Amino acid sequence: MIGHKLIGNGPRGVIVFHGWLGDHTVFAPMFPCLDKNSYTYAFIDHRGYGLSRALAGKHTVEEMASDAAELAASFGWKKYNLIGHSMGGLPLQQLIVNGNGAVEAACALTAVPACGMQLPAEHKTMFEAASGSPEHKRGIIDFSTGSRLSGAWLDWMTQQCVSTVTEPAFGDYFRTFDRTDISASVKGNKTPILVAVGEMDPAVTPGLMQDTYMSWYPNAKLEVIRNCGHYPMQEAPVYLATIMEAFFAEHASS
Repeated sequence: MIGHKLIGNGPRGVIVFHGWLGDHTVFAPMFPCLDKNSYTYAFIDHRGYGLSRALAGKHTVEEMASDAAELAASFGWKKYNLIGHSMGGLPLQQLIVNGNGAVEAACALTAVPACGMQLPAEHKTMFEAASGSPEHKRGIIDFSTGSRLSGAWLDWMTQQCVSTVTEPAFGDYFRTFDRTDISASVKGNKTPILVAVGEMDPAVTPGLMQDTYMSWYPNAKLEVIRNCGHYPMQEAPVYLATIMEAFFAEHASS
């Protein structure tokens, strides 16, 4: 079974996919803000990360989605919500496609679109160099949050990444989220999706979301979080928890 941390004991399930630069603990500032009586959150660690660090795998989008579906089945969840941050936006969308209506609603959080990031050459070089390089990891975190946050926080985020993921998995996942394209399978999907981006994120922008999520999902809603970059769960945890749970409640089936 995939490694995970459970928060809450409510009747409605939420599966949470983390991003590339760290495991589920990136969401820790949100834990006190969650409605634990209404929801049970399962924060997954992908293979090679954190609680799943010792699990071998292919590190593909289909594998991440399959691990999550297996976990949901083990809980007896017939219906559930999804959150996917950054790279986690891809397994979120794959699980929507595979789930046959099991997903009630989802939050794509500064998330990679279904076509993959397809980074330009200058950015791809920086991302590829991050494997084995704490300095480059730190640079990506700084870049993605608008080069405006404290050095102490950047150091902490970098150390979290270095200590929670194996380097082979880290390299594999970059190729996965950059090159995977499942956009043909999601176009027209009616699952309600809250598409949340930070106004200071230079890569995952409202424009990119308009061209992808907002044009592919007829029931998508775009939310731009002010004074925030690529890590809203770190930069604006209370507000993020509030808007996500309001969206899930709005689209609850019962």
